[in-house]
Amino acid sequence: MHGEQDCSRFLQMVFATVGIVLPRDSKDQAQVSSSPVNFDKKSTDTAKIASLVKTPAAISLLAMKDISCFI
Repeated sequence: MHGEQDCSRFLQMVFATVGIVLPRDSKDQAQVSSSPVNFDKKSTDTAKIASLVKTPAAISLLAMKDISCFI
């Protein structure tokens, strides 16, 4: 709104600077991964870390019910 951007738009623009095309919405961005990692409320921290260690280096998408962020 009013020239502001949300997290998903910001990430779309940042990744575009290095040639990575992402969809506009975080819900769609979460589906882009070739090796998704899913957690639920019962997932332990140890299980989460073990899953993330197996993902490709440099980019991990953490998608939550209403928020998605790259780290």
